[in-house]
Amino acid sequence: MANRPNRPTSQPVRRQPGRTSSQAAAARKRQKQRQYTRIRIFTVLALILLIAIIVVIIVACRNKKANPNIPEKQSETMTEQSGNSGIPTEYVEPTYRRDNIEINDDWPTVGDSTDYSLHVNTALNATIVYSKDGDGNLTPLRVLACSTGRRDGHETPEGEFYLGEWIIGPANEWCYMADGTEGLYAYRIIDGVYNDIMFHSVPYYETDHGTLEYEEYNKLGNYASMGCIRMCCADVRWLGQLCAGGTEVIVYYDENEVLPMEKPTPLFIPETVEEVRGWDPTDPESANPWHSYTFTMEVPNSIELSVGANYEEDPITSKFHAVDCYGNDVTQYMKYSGTYDPATAGNYPITVTLDLGQYHATKDVVVVVK
Repeated sequence: MANRPNRPTSQPVRRQPGRTSSQAAAARKRQKQRQYTRIRIFTVLALILLIAIIVVIIVACRNKKANPNIPEKQSETMTEQSGNSGIPTEYVEPTYRRDNIEINDDWPTVGDSTDYSLHVNTALNATIVYSKDGDGNLTPLRVLACSTGRRDGHETPEGEFYLGEWIIGPANEWCYMADGTEGLYAYRIIDGVYNDIMFHSVPYYETDHGTLEYEEYNKLGNYASMGCIRMCCADVRWLGQLCAGGTEVIVYYDENEVLPMEKPTPLFIPETVEEVRGWDPTDPESANPWHSYTFTMEVPNSIELSVGANYEEDPITSKFHAVDCYGNDVTQYMKYSGTYDPATAGNYPITVTLDLGQYHATKDVVVVVK
């Protein structure tokens, strides 16, 4: 018999037993538990992040409340300029401005209309100029700063009056005053009794444009006269060009009146600057040195103070310096607005200004208390 080749013996195949339904359910349960665990972890992390954001906001608000001196917009701008310090790294020049004053040697002619009403409130030392229509309705045009009679027996008389003579012109340039001084630009007020009250410029010692009583000029906006109504040259000149003789003038005392527009601050004359102090800054004469007057103001971007330190002098103004075009030191006329607390560390913004005649300068500075 022939030998048959040996055939490999087949091995039995082992099959995994199928899962029961209970085992499948347990597996699904474990998978859901893992999903729930991940969700809880994410939820806890999100809550922690939210709590951290809220804490940061609360701290920032408390800091701002504790130091409200730096406005939000200014703080952002300052941070952009120099990082977190809030102070520009390079010197910032002050901003300079000049008032526009007409320069004209021609004498003005008197106005040709009486459709105006001039209200002089002696309590506020303000003259309100109204235009008046045919029905008597008034529209405010300007508010002028003035000086009325001193409250020592020289009060400006109250009542309803009208304009009389306009004293002006090459042949009658100056108006002699009762106290021996001279007036440039004057408009008489007719009161029916003495007729000696006038709108006029601040007095001059002589019939010379450079002999102004500058101490009296710096009183504009306050009581100063012997009864007349003083104004700067430009305002009296404008009044004369606007109103004709016969224009209504009403003088009264009302400290509670709300002016229809802001009363302007008169220009300031530095008493230590001889080159310009004898001139009205608004005098239109071309020889007026105020028309070419300038100054340079120097103040640092920031002024550092030690917290809690005691200073014999103002540590802020000691950092100021200003000199005019004649070489005069005018530092004493520099001022600043804003407050700082030398006992509390922080950055405090202030504004430094210098106003002399028609020329004005301003600069924002940071007082750093640390």
